[in-house]
Amino acid sequence: MEEKRAFAELKIFTRNGRIVRKIQNEIGYESHSLSYAPETINVDNRRYILNYPLRCLFEKEDGHFIIKNESLDIYAVGKTVDDVENDFNEEFDNLYKTLNSLNESQLTLRMNNIKKIINLYVNHVM
Repeated sequence: MEEKRAFAELKIFTRNGRIVRKIQNEIGYESHSLSYAPETINVDNRRYILNYPLRCLFEKEDGHFIIKNESLDIYAVGKTVDDVENDFNEEFDNLYKTLNSLNESQLTLRMNNIKKIINLYVNHVM
């Protein structure tokens, strides 16, 4: 028997005092996109507390996991879920630090807009 992985949307309810889990929607692991929306970004000794969940696309393609946020132009790749999340956190951290170390005249219009967006997301850094 071939083993496959999938994500599922479950409906959870109680019936006669017992918890019942019923699959509502199955999403194939190999060929579908999922949402990834962190509310905090942790990297090294920094923790970014966000004002809103940062909605990203989470995919698996050719044996690699991908997280991308096109608004911020962040793309991360990893062989495991942990690898791709770590890569995404590092990319976010690098982008935030780089953009905030430069003033408006040093950035293109597009990068100034990305700087505004990322700063709207970040409430504070611990």
